[in-house]
Amino acid sequence: MYDWYDAILKGTPLPWELTQRIALEITDRHWESGQAVLERRISEIRAAYDVQVIAHGIAESAHLSQPGGPGMGHNQPPSLADDDLPAQAPETIIWVAADELRTQAQAETPTPSRIKRALSLIAGVLKASGLWVAGTVATGISVATVTVVKKGADAWAVQNQDKLVELIDAALKWLSLLF
Repeated sequence: MYDWYDAILKGTPLPWELTQRIALEITDRHWESGQAVLERRISEIRAAYDVQVIAHGIAESAHLSQPGGPGMGHNQPPSLADDDLPAQAPETIIWVAADELRTQAQAETPTPSRIKRALSLIAGVLKASGLWVAGTVATGISVATVTVVKKGADAWAVQNQDKLVELIDAALKWLSLLF
């Protein structure tokens, strides 16, 4: 729990935004509830921050890599609830899902079902691209059926598979702390 304090003493403090979130989101109730409650809440904040940072980078990269390139009027992702979203280009699906994870990680009260839906879409792109590791399915997310056009359209997913898996792992860790 005190790794943040040790990091400060070693001259490698946590990122300022994370430190600020911990300072602002830890309530008197957390402090008074004891070390276990406090530790869990700090872990939850840190996990949400990790998801936010990773998802932001992925969403930005996916947005810029969409087929045809982003243009005027193309700065907002489609909705996570769009029925035709699984048929979009992989970059669009990832953009929407990563943006939703970033939004949920910043939310005061994140919605686990929206987190699971976003994870499902990312896993669906990885699966459709032939990059999905079957063992991850046991994590409690159902994988969306995603159509990936096979004319090099999944090249972005291949190039960014490590970051996508990192995001899935970070989001699953965070999701486990929300329950």
